[in-house]
Amino acid sequence: MEDQPAAAAAVIDVDSKLLRVPDHFIPMQFRYKKANIYIRDCYPHYFDNLWNDLFVHQKDSVLITGTPGIGKSIFYIYVLEKMKALLRDNIIVLASFTKQSKLISCMILAPGQLPVMLGKGQPIPFMENAVYFYDGVPDVVEQGKVKTVVFASPNHNFLKEHSKNETMNNYYMPLWSEREIIEAVELLELRLEYDFIQKLFLRFCGSVRSILTENEKFRKKGLQTQGKAIISIESFKEVSQ
Repeated sequence: MEDQPAAAAAVIDVDSKLLRVPDHFIPMQFRYKKANIYIRDCYPHYFDNLWNDLFVHQKDSVLITGTPGIGKSIFYIYVLEKMKALLRDNIIVLASFTKQSKLISCMILAPGQLPVMLGKGQPIPFMENAVYFYDGVPDVVEQGKVKTVVFASPNHNFLKEHSKNETMNNYYMPLWSEREIIEAVELLELRLEYDFIQKLFLRFCGSVRSILTENEKFRKKGLQTQGKAIISIESFKEVSQ
């Protein structure tokens, strides 16, 4: 295991709509490179539901899902920082996975200790009373004596596997409104014009990965991916999956 620099707490200004991303590394499927995240109106509500599920109703796990590109991994950062403030005596395990559920990286946050990054090839450790955060669909979700939150795009096989799991609750992140997108652009100081945002909103609707970016090559790739996905649809069943 490799020690990381001490974890600096993120700053959540309840009077604003921004959260400063912590300085320490966060295992993510796709790295978030901005200094702040925009706090959507739905975040506190979804967090309260998640907290109640895990620590009031004693569910083992919660799945946060929704349209690809809607910002589930950004909500992951928000939830992590809230949990770090509330669970000061708990070990928190962070891990990210590929689309094929292969482990990318894993970090352990223990009270009063430096964050520890697991070496390549090391399995995720099972620790009683720990809270696990997974960005992406894991190969296994432990049940009993641990709490797990999974942030992932809809995965038919995963949802089917856990459809009868009474200890897991699922939440679907809502699409962004045009107002939210415009406010995020202003607060994050993105160089995007209002007319351009409107055009992008009509194309991508409330999925913002390809809207809230200043990288035009990345946006064009998003348009191409969207186009190919639409062309490949042959039945309603494929849409539902």
